[in-house]
Amino acid sequence: MALSTAVTLAIVECGAHALVAPYTLDELLVPSAVAGLRVEPRPNADLVFEGLTVKIPESRVRTDARGVRHPVPAEPRARDARRLVCLGDSVVFGWGVEDEQAFCPLLAARLGPGWEALNLGVPSYNLVQTVLRYASAEWAATHVVLLLNANDLDAVVNPLHTSAWVRHSALVRWVASRLARKSAAESWTVPPRDEAAGLAALKRLRQLLERRGVGLTVALAHRPVPALRAALAGVSVVDVSDVLRQLELVIPGDGHPNAAGHRALADRLAQHAAPASPGG
Repeated sequence: MALSTAVTLAIVECGAHALVAPYTLDELLVPSAVAGLRVEPRPNADLVFEGLTVKIPESRVRTDARGVRHPVPAEPRARDARRLVCLGDSVVFGWGVEDEQAFCPLLAARLGPGWEALNLGVPSYNLVQTVLRYASAEWAATHVVLLLNANDLDAVVNPLHTSAWVRHSALVRWVASRLARKSAAESWTVPPRDEAAGLAALKRLRQLLERRGVGLTVALAHRPVPALRAALAGVSVVDVSDVLRQLELVIPGDGHPNAAGHRALADRLAQHAAPASPGG
């Protein structure tokens, strides 16, 4: 009886491996050694992504040695290259689209020859973490695009790490993902806000970029609260909220932009993120 059960489970596990994408958020986000960052993308990852609480079309996610999403290992910055650095959460990261379909590389291509993209978007990050990730390393930016969502002023809330069973068993992963989706739908609550910390982080980013002579464009995916609008005074701000409201431009049931939505974001931002001179 035990042998029969084991054989049956082995067969089911093999079948699940063929049907279930080898992804949990743990496979992408790992504990960070940077104080206050909590988690960061896993270096040299290569995995298939199918969403977290809502199943979405599969997409491939690859990161380089610094944990930056990139379809191939990123080359060192050319001496005369101009680098576009994109900051934000899962929208910037490209949740549900292929590496090259995210708006960051698309925007760099639209800015003209000599531009390269560095996509520093990280799922689940708030504004404090976004700025800390940028400030904690030398990314040699020429121009920065920061996309702000309504939840970027929330307190830091990152997914809990799952067990090794979930990471290594397709069958357990299949069950766990469906339980997570059901639980999220039943128990979702509004995360706590921490506007003061978020606004302080935005001020820090502006000061850092100004010292380095780096241009900044802010893409607003929501209507800003008065304090945020005041903190953006003097910054090039682009309203992209309408892109995320068009059903044909987002992933059904999920809300993140699809490939067409990322193209629309790149088109909109290309009109405002004016090329800057090399440097930064």
